[in-house]
Amino acid sequence: MAKLGKADVVSQFKQLEDALFSIVGKIPTYFRAPFFSYSDIVMQTASERGYRVINANIDTKDYENLNDMQVGLRNFRDGLNAGGSIVLAHDVHEATANTLVPGMLAEIKNRGLKGVTVAECLGDPVANWYRTS
Repeated sequence: MAKLGKADVVSQFKQLEDALFSIVGKIPTYFRAPFFSYSDIVMQTASERGYRVINANIDTKDYENLNDMQVGLRNFRDGLNAGGSIVLAHDVHEATANTLVPGMLAEIKNRGLKGVTVAECLGDPVANWYRTS
């Protein structure tokens, strides 16, 4: 998105909002730019449209290690050890969904932690999680 002009950025947001609203009847108030690629235009447009921009501070790099999810799990543990709390993993990959996610959930449980939504992690009240327009 970083290379798009204002009109194209607005169009991207609008297409996503329309699609999500037609499926779930709500629009999320959180936004992570694809590939964490954003510009001042993207940030300004996100703000104007009522989004809170988020980033991950733990990158499992699962997409780089699809044949060895132990790398992703090690990256997850290292990220937790460094104080990270928002994880980037890609559930579109079978290995991530079937191997990495269960491993991360076990690690969370073993540490006495609890998996929560981004909104809960940020301490945002439920009323702020979605909007209808």
